[in-house]
Amino acid sequence: MNVIKSFFELNWTPFLEKMSEIMQFTTDNAKNFAKTCKDHHVAWQLQLVFHTTSLKEMVLTFVRYMMKQGEMPTPDKYLLFYKKFMSSNQRWAYLHLQVFRFSQAIINLRIGIRRNNSCLLQSAKFHPKELFNGRSNPHYRNIELFDTSQYHFMPNEVKNIWDNNTTFTVSGHNSKGQDLDFLLEEKNRAVKQFILSGSVPSNETWDAICCNLQYIEDLQNLVSSLGGTQRSNNYQTKHVDIEFAVNSFRQTLKTYLKPENETFLWFEWIQTAPWVTKISGNIDFITNESH
Repeated sequence: MNVIKSFFELNWTPFLEKMSEIMQFTTDNAKNFAKTCKDHHVAWQLQLVFHTTSLKEMVLTFVRYMMKQGEMPTPDKYLLFYKKFMSSNQRWAYLHLQVFRFSQAIINLRIGIRRNNSCLLQSAKFHPKELFNGRSNPHYRNIELFDTSQYHFMPNEVKNIWDNNTTFTVSGHNSKGQDLDFLLEEKNRAVKQFILSGSVPSNETWDAICCNLQYIEDLQNLVSSLGGTQRSNNYQTKHVDIEFAVNSFRQTLKTYLKPENETFLWFEWIQTAPWVTKISGNIDFITNESH
């Protein structure tokens, strides 16, 4: 969530504010809700809309060029095409950085956790490091540094165990992995639901609930099954319908990518933000006069 918050803060002015307005976040409170990622599911959906829209718009020019040349588009050819024709344009360069490095790393981070893929998880943590450390997160930086150092000095046998058990799935579904801290939070909520609201539980109360939690949960499932209200164990990938939002935002993105258009507010802002230019690397932001 902290990486997504950093991404939203960086790209709120150039892209995400206009995209949020299209998705009906029109009031100041609604925009603040979207910008600060108050709801993880909403933030994830906004992230997917931005990522999908940007990818479609960025490959459109490349595909048209390949069709004109009579060649088959491939990822390798796209990278060559970008370096040769598009990288000199500061707008394309900035969008390329945000999409292919930061946004893709956020998506890979989620996939790595969900599917217990340690290699993808390590890659996803490495690529957005400038974005993550651009904000003041000393506590999380220390945790990341400690984890990296600890992993580096692990014996190979321990590394193999660690890599095979990066995340865990309670349901048994291979795409529903969760980190250990989240599993503990879920178990903690399960325990607290049996404590009277507003009361201060004694040690005996904690012991009674924790020692009998499995029995209580089994009893709950049995009663739910008899009453016909049991949760379904048929875990399937949920389809998120973002096609309308993607098509609507593409019109805004087309306007942004026009080299002759300098009306976007972000252009002046991005040249005066030193931490943004640091994150953006060696992108050469040219002025209106150079056009």
